[in-house]
Amino acid sequence: MRAFAIDQLTTRVCAADFACKRDILVKMYSRASDRSLASGERLTATETIGLRIYDGSSATSEINQLVLADLFELAADENEDVRAEAIQILAGYLAGSGSVKPTLPSLAASVRQKVLSSLQTEANRNGPVSSQAGALIKILSQR
Repeated sequence: MRAFAIDQLTTRVCAADFACKRDILVKMYSRASDRSLASGERLTATETIGLRIYDGSSATSEINQLVLADLFELAADENEDVRAEAIQILAGYLAGSGSVKPTLPSLAASVRQKVLSSLQTEANRNGPVSSQAGALIKILSQR
């Protein structure tokens, strides 16, 4: 039922309403980054941010910039599942084969360094998101 409600909010009720989407993003980010929640709940919130709130039709929309910034922060999360999901989503948008490539969001220097460190760790692990982490390092280094 929760998935249905989120789908309805993001595709029908808030589809063209920036403030509404931003409110959902704020709520989902607070859940995705809440270390007291179960991993599954945090993962669902991360997926909602990247796969439901993000609008793939625009490379520069304000909501997409907020989504990408939140996903970058989650790519440095301590929770392996949350971190891996954020990395996979980011790599899909920034390094995937799609024709609409978003611009990178503005990241504070401290956040950027934390993200790069986390991505380097993932790239060196030879785990399931190593190649995506490597691609994101390359993209962040170029821009």
